[in-house]
Amino acid sequence: MMKPAKSKSHLRRVEKAAQKVSEVNWLEILSEVSRIANSSLELEDRLNSIVEIVVRQTGADACSILLMDEDGENLILRATKGLNPMSINRVRLKIGEGISGWVCQNKKVAALRDAASDSRFVHFPVTEEERFRSVLVVPIMEKEDCIGVIYTQSITEKDYSEDDIKLLTTIADQVSGIIKNAQLYEKATQRLRELSMLYEMSMAMQTTINLDRLLRIILSCVTAGGAFGFNRAGLFLVNEKTNTLHGMMGLGPDSGEEAREIWSKIPQITDLSQWLISQGELLAKKESGYDRFIKGIRLPIDRDSGVIALTALEVKPFNIKDGWNDPRVNRDIVQNSGVNSFAAVPIIAKENVLGVIVVDNIYTGKPITDEDLQTLVRFAVHAGWAIENSKLFAKLKEANKEIVSVQQQVVQSERLSALGELAAELAHEIKNPLVTIGGFARRLSEKYEPTSEEKSYAGIIISEVERLEKLLKDILNYSRDIKPNFSENNINSVIEEILSFYEHTFWESGIEIKKEMSDAIHSLSIDPPQIKQVLTNIFHNAVESMTVKGGVMAIKTEPLSGEEGVTISVSDTGGGIPSEILENIFNPFFTTKKYGTGLGLSLSRKIVESHGGTIEINNRVGEGATFIINLPRRQIK
Repeated sequence: MMKPAKSKSHLRRVEKAAQKVSEVNWLEILSEVSRIANSSLELEDRLNSIVEIVVRQTGADACSILLMDEDGENLILRATKGLNPMSINRVRLKIGEGISGWVCQNKKVAALRDAASDSRFVHFPVTEEERFRSVLVVPIMEKEDCIGVIYTQSITEKDYSEDDIKLLTTIADQVSGIIKNAQLYEKATQRLRELSMLYEMSMAMQTTINLDRLLRIILSCVTAGGAFGFNRAGLFLVNEKTNTLHGMMGLGPDSGEEAREIWSKIPQITDLSQWLISQGELLAKKESGYDRFIKGIRLPIDRDSGVIALTALEVKPFNIKDGWNDPRVNRDIVQNSGVNSFAAVPIIAKENVLGVIVVDNIYTGKPITDEDLQTLVRFAVHAGWAIENSKLFAKLKEANKEIVSVQQQVVQSERLSALGELAAELAHEIKNPLVTIGGFARRLSEKYEPTSEEKSYAGIIISEVERLEKLLKDILNYSRDIKPNFSENNINSVIEEILSFYEHTFWESGIEIKKEMSDAIHSLSIDPPQIKQVLTNIFHNAVESMTVKGGVMAIKTEPLSGEEGVTISVSDTGGGIPSEILENIFNPFFTTKKYGTGLGLSLSRKIVESHGGTIEINNRVGEGATFIINLPRRQIK
């Protein structure tokens, strides 16, 4: 007996029931996917959970998710269920390659009953894809961009319905949201790490105001594996007087072997701030070839000096990918540094460029990303303030030193003024009776026989009177204002005249004279008798220091550095001046000689200063001393 045909109404009820079951299944799948999407699991765990749900709930034999790599050039398998687990991190498709690459490139769905026969099909032995016949691939979209694909596979041939496509597309949208949230979370985490790192670096930089130590800490920040991790870093500072960049310091290994040794110790760093502080001391005595290379660089801040100078000139960072073919790059620096790619960022404080930091990855070859560059720019701001504070402290220290020096000079001047007035009065009071004593002593001496005892006594009186007369003369010369009578003279000629006068003395004392007179010396406005007195005092002291064993006295003249004038250097090999008395040698009435007045060098300094110059001493205990006289050229009014 034949079964009665099913009525149309019955068929509609069956279709509605199937559709209702399908809708319930949809809701269940999407609910589970949504729950996974909003969980706190890591991205990889959430993607793996989603492909498991799809396989379990849809009856598919496999499900996989491929995502775009950082360069936006390849699709990489990130999660799979039903394929060989060994395929993770081994499947890589270029955009446009294979069915998945085509879907990503064209942003269209691919629903294939027999995928293997499709010309776009790419076989991956590790995934065992030859087992599957049908494939449904949908793009994972982020606004207008495709960031990956999700696809299901079936062993048997299957015709995919609109509902199948709509379900997988909806799941792809969920995956897109997961990825976006994961990226936002990663950016927030990375920003937090960056802020924490910058804080630790800033704290390390605040531990010192010594510029050299500070620069080492800054470069340690840039090269430390726990921080930026660049292979090498060089630091340049602006010299405002010459408008040039001076290479101050370079930090980084000189070979790959040394680099690997340093990197092997990176995991031992547990406290970045303390480690950075220690580097200021540990690296203080270490000088590398790269450090010498950086210190030897001087760059005018103009457009012809290359990209490092442009960084300071244009106050913006540069990320050089191909230095050999970049017209902005100084070829000599690229050749001598051994790198083709590097980055440079300006060091800024108070809107002023203080210098430039240059980094490279010569050993790892790791590309410097724009994110790396921006983080380095933010760090350079902290470094700029630290350097500015160090410079300000140095200026404050120098200003304080000058104030103390001026204060001491004022006190000394007041003391000398009072002493000079007293000495002048005493000298005048003593001079007349001293002349009388000397005169009568000479008359008595003439009356006695040369061999008589009285003659000897009279001679002693005459000698001591002459010594007192010289002392009074020095006191009077020192106490009065020294007003030079300027005239144009060749300093070399003045020196030659004094040396000729002392020629016999030098010969008797066994002293060799070495002269190095510059022909580039122009005539100067000086008071010749006063300058002769200065040089005579210095020559006399040099002779006395070498009287016993003889020695060498060297006289050198050269143009004054930085301005018109002359520098006169007088060196001897007399063993130098004991360190305990060195600071007193220019003080009046200070002497170690039995019959000295202690006014020679003090008067010499007074004369030199009245000429607008300076007198200094370079003392070498056990070897000798060098007096250095700087006389600027001045116009005669």
